[in-house]
Amino acid sequence: MTTVSAIIPTYNGETFIARAIESAQAQTVPPDEIVVIDDASTDGTTQLVATRFPRVRLVRLAGNVGSGAARNVGIAASTGEILAFLDHDDAWQPGYVAAQVKAMASDPGIVLSRTALMTVDSATGQSVRFGVAALKSRDDAIEQLLVGRNPFVTLSIIAVRRSAMNRVGWFDASLRLLNDRDLYLKLIDAGRFAGIGTALCTKYQHAGNQLYERGGATWLAEQLTIINRFFANPANNGFRRLEAKARRRARERVAQAMASRRQVG
Repeated sequence: MTTVSAIIPTYNGETFIARAIESAQAQTVPPDEIVVIDDASTDGTTQLVATRFPRVRLVRLAGNVGSGAARNVGIAASTGEILAFLDHDDAWQPGYVAAQVKAMASDPGIVLSRTALMTVDSATGQSVRFGVAALKSRDDAIEQLLVGRNPFVTLSIIAVRRSAMNRVGWFDASLRLLNDRDLYLKLIDAGRFAGIGTALCTKYQHAGNQLYERGGATWLAEQLTIINRFFANPANNGFRRLEAKARRRARERVAQAMASRRQVG
């Protein structure tokens, strides 16, 4: 029987974390374990999780290390063959884990599975459905990750085989915002990616999770780091035509987001 670990990193998540944990506990096929990594929160997150969810494995870090390093702690503390990541401000629908397990079981060559997504604006309640981004080929996936917007949107729709993570390396802890994008580029050559067309995850948009707006300079620096790393590998010379475009689009995206923020402000 395939085992699943739900891994939830959190930092000052007192407002959201209960909803995330409850959604993991409400699965029709429950994960074998839920691991919450508290990244040195300064609010009541630790006490809330310890008090309300005693069956959850809670790991509290002494200092804030960022989401990538926190997820790595969760991987090390967990035992599941499938790693299902959930951000502390998102929630799964009850059939999420069952669908991911079914997708993985259908083909041992699948290393990553993702579902469609519903986003909800926490301020207005407006919702938007995101289908599973079409990845026509390995090259198409690479181009989207380098030049386009992240086709995977959020790690909360992602399940990965532990064996694949062990082969390619875990999250790059030096990337505080884009460690997920870096991971996808590493996993592309590890096996196939599956897509599930049903929206089985809800992402709640709020001021605290708008990456461009709250960390534009960091986002840009990390995206350029990922681009530099990719093109430094001679095996990727076939994508050289994308290099200048990738750098330009990264700068444009941050500039557009910052301009939009100034207009709203």
